[in-house]
Amino acid sequence: MPESKTSVLVGLSGGVDSAVAAMLLVRAGHRVCGVTFSLWTDPDCRGQNLCCSSDTLLAAERIAEDLGITHEVVDLSADFYADVVRPFVEGYARGCTPNPCVACNAYVRVPALLRKADEMGYRLVATGHYARMQGTPPRLHRGRSQAKDQSYVLAGVQPALLERLLFPLGDLTKAQVRSLALQAGLDVGAQAESQEICFIPDNDHRRFLATRLTPKPGLILDHYGREIGKHDGIHRFTIGQRRGLGVAATEPLYVLEIRQGDGVVIVGAAEFLAVRRLTVRELVWHRRPVSMSGLTVQIRSMGRAVPVHVIHYEEEVLELDLECRERAAAPGQAAVLYSGDAVVCGGIIATSKPE
Repeated sequence: MPESKTSVLVGLSGGVDSAVAAMLLVRAGHRVCGVTFSLWTDPDCRGQNLCCSSDTLLAAERIAEDLGITHEVVDLSADFYADVVRPFVEGYARGCTPNPCVACNAYVRVPALLRKADEMGYRLVATGHYARMQGTPPRLHRGRSQAKDQSYVLAGVQPALLERLLFPLGDLTKAQVRSLALQAGLDVGAQAESQEICFIPDNDHRRFLATRLTPKPGLILDHYGREIGKHDGIHRFTIGQRRGLGVAATEPLYVLEIRQGDGVVIVGAAEFLAVRRLTVRELVWHRRPVSMSGLTVQIRSMGRAVPVHVIHYEEEVLELDLECRERAAAPGQAAVLYSGDAVVCGGIIATSKPE
């Protein structure tokens, strides 16, 4: 934490994590202001948007009132659509599986927080992420809680921007955060947690994509190249998907490959999902390790860290060989390279192969 009486702008989402982050800064004696971003809401919405609703804004206002801090709302709907929603739809149209949370932090939330802080004359900003900044200059590390670590979804943010971020929850567990909220009388302390994509009503990916993409029929082939069915668009599939394939089989089948060029979807047994080789592009480097040995890679937000050999690396591309195979490494997903708890770089999976 910085010295007390520092001005800090806190991103208030309306949830328990950002509420406790703000509370800890207030208790430490800082001058705190909260800002909530009004994001894009699906105009065809028939269900609940998790972080883009009027209820979210009201919850953030109540938190600010309870903490005795000022609060502002900033409209980021156009930025959010351009940098998160549209790339998400376009990614599925190419047969990829984008991670919108990674894109949102890198291109929308963190840059917007810093722009607003600059307008207000604040140097520092804070969020409720479970991550830590350590070293000189400060660099991104995992949160102390392995179960809640969110460094993965922050790895796409440029290091120069992260240097101005505070993560008050970096050394805490979720249980500790909830306990602090309840002790302080914040009514978000018992709030349920969700893993859904915030801008997709009721987490209905198929309906959301179907209203935005023109169906392009194609073939479904098995692992041996035999036709076993047809589909009405590759956007309906993601690597590792089992349900809703539209084919009958005597054994469980999973999506193994999605080919944009000819619109073919290849399915097969679970054993064929495992991959060893990854090509990662769109890299954001957080540090240059002395050695490229002893590193790990994480390919899902709540996934495990897998030991990895770096076959080749340049400024914009990594070639990785995993020590043990990982299932369903989908192009479009983020891959984050670690040295211990320290983030080395983050990027986007371009290709994944068995060997």
